[in-house]
Amino acid sequence: MVNIIKKKKIHEFLGILATFPFILIIFLYFIDQDNYLRYLNVTVFYLFIIISFIGAAYWGIALNFKNKNVKLAIFSVIPAILVNIIYLLNINLCISLIVGIFFINVIFLYEGKYLHNYIPTWYLKLRKRLNFTVTSLVLVIILITFNYEGYF
Repeated sequence: MVNIIKKKKIHEFLGILATFPFILIIFLYFIDQDNYLRYLNVTVFYLFIIISFIGAAYWGIALNFKNKNVKLAIFSVIPAILVNIIYLLNINLCISLIVGIFFINVIFLYEGKYLHNYIPTWYLKLRKRLNFTVTSLVLVIILITFNYEGYF
C-alpha cells in the first residue's frame, strides 16, 4: 500500500493551505476583538474537522486493502468519535482546543509507532510539519483568548 500512494506536490500544497484558516482567525482576533468568542468557536470547529479528516484518510487506506485491515478501520473512526464526545460535553472552548491539540499529537505519535507500515514516509514527514504548525497556531489562539478574557 505504501508504494501505491505516491508523493504529490498537491498534497503538500493542500496541507499547507489547510493551515491558513488558523492564520486568518489570528488576524481576525486583532481586527475585530469584540467577536473573539465567535472566532474561538470557529477554531474549535475547524480543529475538530481536521482531527476527523485524519481518521477519514485511514478509512480510505483501509478500503484499498484486498484483505480488509480491521486495525485501520477501527482507528479511522476513533478521531471522529472522540471529537464528537468532546463537543457533546460542552466544555470550555480553550479546554476543547487543548484537548484537540492533545488528540492531534497523540494521533501523530500513534501513526508513527503503529501505522508506519501502512503509510508512506513522505506522509509522516508532512504530518510532522503540519502538526507542529497547527499546534503552534492553536496555542497562539489560546494565548490571545486568555489575554482577552483577562488571564494575563
